[in-house]
Amino acid sequence: MVLILWRLNYLVQNVKTREYFHQGWWTEEPSLADIFQDAGEAMAACLQHHLAEVELILQFGSETGRIQTMHLHVPDQLLRSLSRSLND
Repeated sequence: MVLILWRLNYLVQNVKTREYFHQGWWTEEPSLADIFQDAGEAMAACLQHHLAEVELILQFGSETGRIQTMHLHVPDQLLRSLSRSLND
Protein backbone atom coordinates (compact mmCIF):
# COMPACT_ATOMS: atom_id res chain seq x y z
CA MET A 1 0.00 0.00 0.00
CA VAL A 2 1.32 3.41 -0.97
CA LEU A 3 0.29 6.39 1.10
CA ILE A 4 0.40 9.72 -0.72
CA LEU A 5 0.24 12.84 1.41
CA TRP A 6 -0.88 15.96 -0.35
CA ARG A 7 -0.57 19.32 1.19
CA LEU A 8 -3.62 21.48 0.50
CA ASN A 9 -3.29 25.25 0.57
CA TYR A 10 -5.74 28.01 -0.25
CA LEU A 11 -4.78 31.29 -1.91
CA VAL A 12 -7.00 34.25 -2.83
CA GLN A 13 -6.75 35.64 -6.35
CA ASN A 14 -8.42 38.65 -7.98
CA VAL A 15 -10.38 37.38 -10.99
CA LYS A 16 -9.74 40.50 -13.08
CA THR A 17 -6.08 41.27 -12.40
CA ARG A 18 -5.04 37.66 -11.59
CA GLU A 19 -3.02 39.08 -8.67
CA TYR A 20 -2.75 37.22 -5.36
CA PHE A 21 -3.72 38.53 -1.95
CA HIS A 22 -0.75 39.26 0.31
CA GLN A 23 -1.03 40.91 3.75
CA GLY A 24 -3.76 43.36 2.77
CA TRP A 25 -2.34 44.09 -0.69
CA TRP A 26 -2.10 42.39 -4.09
CA THR A 27 0.96 40.85 -5.70
CA GLU A 28 1.65 39.30 -9.08
CA GLU A 29 3.97 36.76 -7.43
CA PRO A 30 2.19 33.56 -6.37
CA SER A 31 5.14 32.71 -4.13
CA LEU A 32 4.37 35.82 -2.03
CA ALA A 33 0.65 35.10 -1.68
CA ASP A 34 -0.83 34.49 1.75
CA ILE A 35 -1.37 30.77 2.24
CA PHE A 36 -4.48 29.73 4.14
CA GLN A 37 -4.86 26.28 5.67
CA ASP A 38 -8.58 25.98 4.97
CA ALA A 39 -11.38 27.63 3.02
CA GLY A 40 -12.89 29.18 6.14
CA GLU A 41 -9.67 31.00 6.93
CA ALA A 42 -9.43 32.27 3.34
CA MET A 43 -13.05 33.44 3.35
CA ALA A 44 -12.52 35.21 6.69
CA ALA A 45 -9.61 37.15 5.13
CA CYS A 46 -11.85 38.11 2.19
CA LEU A 47 -14.49 39.41 4.59
CA GLN A 48 -12.02 41.17 6.87
CA HIS A 49 -10.45 43.05 3.94
CA HIS A 50 -13.75 43.63 2.08
CA LEU A 51 -12.50 41.80 -1.01
CA ALA A 52 -14.68 41.32 -4.09
CA GLU A 53 -14.24 39.64 -7.45
CA VAL A 54 -12.03 36.91 -6.03
CA GLU A 55 -11.60 33.19 -6.33
CA LEU A 56 -9.98 30.66 -4.07
CA ILE A 57 -7.04 28.82 -5.55
CA LEU A 58 -6.59 25.35 -4.10
CA GLN A 59 -3.02 24.16 -4.44
CA PHE A 60 -2.20 20.54 -3.86
CA GLY A 61 0.53 18.12 -4.75
CA SER A 62 3.03 15.73 -3.34
CA GLU A 63 6.30 17.35 -4.31
CA THR A 64 7.77 20.67 -5.40
CA GLY A 65 7.30 21.30 -9.09
CA ARG A 66 4.30 19.00 -9.27
CA ILE A 67 1.73 21.27 -7.69
CA GLN A 68 -1.79 21.14 -9.09
CA THR A 69 -4.35 23.92 -8.77
CA MET A 70 -8.11 24.24 -8.83
CA HIS A 71 -9.89 27.60 -9.10
CA LEU A 72 -13.11 28.13 -7.11
CA HIS A 73 -15.01 31.31 -7.93
CA VAL A 74 -16.42 33.12 -4.88
CA PRO A 75 -19.58 34.99 -5.91
CA ASP A 76 -19.66 38.60 -4.70
CA GLN A 77 -23.26 38.03 -3.56
CA LEU A 78 -22.01 35.32 -1.18
CA LEU A 79 -19.37 37.63 0.28
CA ARG A 80 -21.95 40.42 0.77
CA SER A 81 -24.38 38.00 2.40
CA LEU A 82 -21.73 36.63 4.77
CA SER A 83 -20.60 40.13 5.64
CA ARG A 84 -24.16 41.23 6.44
CA SER A 85 -24.82 38.18 8.60
CA LEU A 86 -21.62 38.79 10.58
CA ASN A 87 -22.60 42.40 11.20
CA ASP A 88 -26.13 41.57 12.37
